[in-house]
Amino acid sequence: MRIFGIYQSDGGFVAELGYLFGKIRGTTHCQLCDITHNILWKKTKWKRMNDRLLIPVETLHLRDRSSKMIAFTEGKTPCVIAEEGGILRMLVDAKDLESCYGDVDQFEKKLTLAM
Repeated sequence: MRIFGIYQSDGGFVAELGYLFGKIRGTTHCQLCDITHNILWKKTKWKRMNDRLLIPVETLHLRDRSSKMIAFTEGKTPCVIAEEGGILRMLVDAKDLESCYGDVDQFEKKLTLAM
């Protein structure tokens, strides 16, 4: 099994810079980013959680998804999905990510229950 957290961001330097300015202005929002990152760097708490998990969460930007992931997650990002035996399933959707309010511990509880 693999677990993927998919950001609501395209990735790349220009897109990330645009996201950063949007975040500062309050016009851009990604619930998964709020959990994994401070303004510029991954949260220490996120890194520790991911180190504890038996199956760490691999984070991807929109442009990094496989065609299969695109078909499964289009219009549903940000989210966390699992891939096992070629089958994708939703573990944590955008609504559940939002209810974590950026808190890594809340996210870990939701993820653990979903697995």
